Amino acid sequence: MGLSSLSPYAISQIPDRKRGDDVGQRLRTVILADLLLISVFLSNLFYAWTSQALARFPPLNDRIPTFANQLMSLSGTASYFDQTASAFCYSVGDGCLVQQLAVREFIDCEILVLLGVIGATTFLLYAGKGLGRATAKMLQVASLSVMPLGLEVLAFDRREFWVHVSAAQVTTGFLTWFSNADLLGLSVAVFIISTVSLRRASAKDRRRRDDRQRRGSSDLASPAQPLTKAGDGRSVV
Repeated sequence: MGLSSLSPYAISQIPDRKRGDDVGQRLRTVILADLLLISVFLSNLFYAWTSQALARFPPLNDRIPTFANQLMSLSGTASYFDQTASAFCYSVGDGCLVQQLAVREFIDCEILVLLGVIGATTFLLYAGKGLGRATAKMLQVASLSVMPLGLEVLAFDRREFWVHVSAAQVTTGFLTWFSNADLLGLSVAVFIISTVSLRRASAKDRRRRDDRQRRGSSDLASPAQPLTKAGDGRSVV
């Protein structure tokens, strides 16, 4: 290390640099946490509308389609969802409401986007703990955030529990066999597996920490061995 790196100016700058890094890290954490909370709130709001849980609150229930239409207009996807809904209703015939189906399709896709945001923000928040632990935490939080949908459908719209999860499955013909019951079972299984994985990782870390502490205490307790000259075995000190 050169003398210039030990100058008073360089030393005085070290705390400021560390303080700036800490502020940036805290700001990043706050932004990610807020984004996570907003995504969880919106996804649960859409769950409640999809599962008919909001049907008991007509003023709020009626505002969700209006809110979805505004989001479609802002995102520029209104024409796409209108076209897919119109094509499906044309193939089905009478009794299919294009606008209602388009709103349901958009909300289903919005839920998928929100789940992606929940998973990504959780991964970034725990990225400092290692790739494996961050991935397990992401799966744990994402699966936990999906469970309310299946539980609400089971409680408030039971006839739809064994039916497809989203309207997009019907219009696109993708995984039409995958039901709300399958979604609930899968989310519970992923939550259990990820939670067990995290607990095992935490237990392994505790064992390693305890082993290091025991080795450190044993080193302090053992007496110092005198150094000897090679050959005659006499002590140097």
